[in-house]
Amino acid sequence: MTATRTDQTRTSQAGSVVERFLAGIEAGELSSDLYTADATLDATVPGWRFQAHGAEAILREYGRWFADPCRFHTVERHSLPDGELVRYVQDYELDDMSFTVHHMHHLTIVGGKIARDVVFCGGRWGTEVLTEMGAAAHAT
Repeated sequence: MTATRTDQTRTSQAGSVVERFLAGIEAGELSSDLYTADATLDATVPGWRFQAHGAEAILREYGRWFADPCRFHTVERHSLPDGELVRYVQDYELDDMSFTVHHMHHLTIVGGKIARDVVFCGGRWGTEVLTEMGAAAHAT
């Protein structure tokens, strides 16, 4: 994993839960103790926006998004007064096909857990789309 840290003053509370969040994405399984019971997910995906309320609903949704192990190309983390802004590019395999994904999460941390996740997803791009995009597909 290539990580770009722009702020080394991150609190250990936010840093720890974000590190576990990223490790869960990479492993293909998020831990049930990452979120507060009343956490919210506000997701913008290609052509759509939706919300999920409560840790169980978020984990159910992310169980579809992050069902398989992945490899991060880049991870960029920025400390915020209420948590962190995390941006990454990841690759994963599904049904013998490779995909690349670009996400940005604004994670609000309360009591060492994620209380709010506002995520922007660029979509899932296969090899054919990445070839069409060319070098710009791998810009960070």
